[in-house]
Amino acid sequence: MMTMRRLAAVALLSALVIGPVSGCGSGTASDLASSVSSAAASLGSSAASAAASAASSALGSIKGSIDATGDVKAGSPSTASDGRTTAELTVSNPTSDQHTYTVSVSFKNKDGSLLDVAVVTVSRVPAHGTARATARSSHNLSGATSAEVTAAVRH
Repeated sequence: MMTMRRLAAVALLSALVIGPVSGCGSGTASDLASSVSSAAASLGSSAASAAASAASSALGSIKGSIDATGDVKAGSPSTASDGRTTAELTVSNPTSDQHTYTVSVSFKNKDGSLLDVAVVTVSRVPAHGTARATARSSHNLSGATSAEVTAAVRH
């Protein structure tokens, strides 16, 4: 019975992420991703993995986007005053036009297990310039963590 519940939850999370994110505004994508990662955290690591996969698929469906994972670097995670884990992102735009970036960041424990996923939108990154943003976990993470840019698109 628990397996069926988990499968239903994963299907719901996937539908929530993949459906509304494509073609929506940046605030909505970030809010939705935060809700999905919170739900995934409460369901366990398999649901967190499914949510990460769904977020990656959703990024790929943003119209007019180009894979820009190499343009984004994540700094070392730290714990904010509210207990959430954060990682500073540096986005480098190598093009001659201003762009918006949507970035998926995975927070993992020391064993490499997925703990949380954050989706961050960085607007108006200047041509041949850089911008900074912060990826923030949706819940408190315990122990040593790492932050990895798992997907990024430029649009």
